[in-house]
Amino acid sequence: MVDFWFSLTVTAKFPSAAPLAWPVASCCDAKYSFLMAADRMESFAEFWPYYVREHRRPATRAWHFCGTTLALVMLAASVLSGWWWGLIAVPVCGYAFAWISHGAIERNRPATFRYPLWSLAADFKLWGLMLTGRMGAEARRILSEAD
Repeated sequence: MVDFWFSLTVTAKFPSAAPLAWPVASCCDAKYSFLMAADRMESFAEFWPYYVREHRRPATRAWHFCGTTLALVMLAASVLSGWWWGLIAVPVCGYAFAWISHGAIERNRPATFRYPLWSLAADFKLWGLMLTGRMGAEARRILSEAD
């Protein structure tokens, strides 16, 4: 979306820059097609393979695992100690690790904004599979089906 607004701003302020700015905007139709409602997934079973493809690199999954683990530790510590302000750190810990990994490792956008509940459920499924050592096999299975 930044690309699109940038190109609109550049074109509005500097009309002679239109040939440079509009190619950026034209790519946005495809780049941001995930925002359209027509192609929304209807079930978690349909969402899970998409989620795994968006987490194809083991480092991304490791960052997610660390973030989810830290969030769970913060949740338990906050509840057990009665330090309710600590609950604010729970989503911050979980999402910070996840979003950093998407930006720095996968170079894609988290599904959190479009599918918040399924994304959260998938984060915990990924965490459970990693905890039991089965996520690598699950990723290989889903990624081989995609090829």
